Amino acid sequence: MNDRIVFMSDRDGNREIYTMNPDGTDIQRLTNHEAQDLQPTWSPDKSQIAFISNRDGDFGIYIMRNDGSGVRRLVEGTGAYYEYPSWSPDGTQIAYSSDEAGSFDLYAVNINGGEPRRLTHSDEVETDPSWAPDGSQIVYLQTVEGAYQVFVVSAGGGNSQPVLEQGGTDDFFSPRWSPDGVSLAYATTVFDNAGSFSEIYVRNLIEGTERLLISAEDSFITGISWSIDGRQLIYTARSAQGKWSIHMMDQDDGNTQVLTPSDINSETPDWFVAPKTNDVVQLVPSASSGSENIITYARIHTLYGATLNLRQEPSIDATILEELPLGAVVSVVGDSVMGGGYRWWQIKSPTGVTGWAVEAADNVQTLRFSDDLIPSLVVGQESMRQVPLYSFGEYVRGTAGNEIWSRPDPDFGKIEEYLSQTIEMEVAGIVFAGHQTNGATVWWYLVRVPGELEARGWMDEYSLVPN
Repeated sequence: MNDRIVFMSDRDGNREIYTMNPDGTDIQRLTNHEAQDLQPTWSPDKSQIAFISNRDGDFGIYIMRNDGSGVRRLVEGTGAYYEYPSWSPDGTQIAYSSDEAGSFDLYAVNINGGEPRRLTHSDEVETDPSWAPDGSQIVYLQTVEGAYQVFVVSAGGGNSQPVLEQGGTDDFFSPRWSPDGVSLAYATTVFDNAGSFSEIYVRNLIEGTERLLISAEDSFITGISWSIDGRQLIYTARSAQGKWSIHMMDQDDGNTQVLTPSDINSETPDWFVAPKTNDVVQLVPSASSGSENIITYARIHTLYGATLNLRQEPSIDATILEELPLGAVVSVVGDSVMGGGYRWWQIKSPTGVTGWAVEAADNVQTLRFSDDLIPSLVVGQESMRQVPLYSFGEYVRGTAGNEIWSRPDPDFGKIEEYLSQTIEMEVAGIVFAGHQTNGATVWWYLVRVPGELEARGWMDEYSLVPN
């Protein structure tokens, strides 16, 4: 699978998904469904393929294995249209475009599910996203006065800005990062009464220079994809009266090759997702603030697979920059502050977005600091929490066989009202949510073992020992 190209075609009467060798041989059909299967794209390790389909009625985003098996729906259809899925370089997210909010905007969703997060919020059409190889930025197409232009936005969302500003009647198509993160390939097409005229350029983002690779009269070019070494490009082209065919262009000698027949439609080829690299030209700043010195690391811990909101300020009313999924490892880059009755930490997400997240909420320790996430723990400030003594799912018991009382809150002041929730200690319980600090005391939220799930509450750490 390492060098195979995935694409969609109507060669068998319906739009299905296929793969082929880079020379156009050994075409293999992966889907066989009466619905439309569109716009396939490889995962970074080429073990999976994301695609668009209406096989369950409405259009939605699906994922399958590289042999066509194991099809599952990632984003359910809502009557809206979905297009151009694009894998993040680390393989954990898929960006796409949808008109579910009225106009076409960009979204990103974790491949394990969860609520999609909206990246752009304009009334213009925003579509065809392409991740930077370091996962920090996304280039895409946005309409400006009716014509498609190339824009960039942080992977965490926020303000976007144009990358290529060009007036006139040109439309831009298929902006794609080079594997080394230095260049951007894209197509331009002029539509007028005489027909269409298309070109492919590669722009060096450091030097600001451009190279013209392809120039084609009476043609419409789109669907660009890089080879893994950056020496070749594949793309789709169609004449005014013809069908879409897939072509390959070698940048070294300028030679081109037609890979698919011209009497059937073959579209949206995808060759590789560039491996993750940090040497990427930064076109737009991430949504960050404050220090970027890493103090320690934490894992997101929420109940029932919920996400944790990363906010612009330490306030529950502040703008949400990103929704952090359960299990994500984040960098702590600033000391904590109190806001609205919560303790907030300044953290940096895996996508490079810096903001504020609560340490605990609804009796759940949402940030779990731990030295098993990194080789060594660096505690840089006095108010930084130490590594938690216990972990989620661990069994504990009372010290010296004492009886422990579960409490409705992490507070010594409430005992007598809750005698019915006594946990008689041989094995006290299982750590269910994590710790909170009240004054000088650390409290743990436990579920009674053995016993009913209703027997749960807060226990002070002084009275507990590992089982």
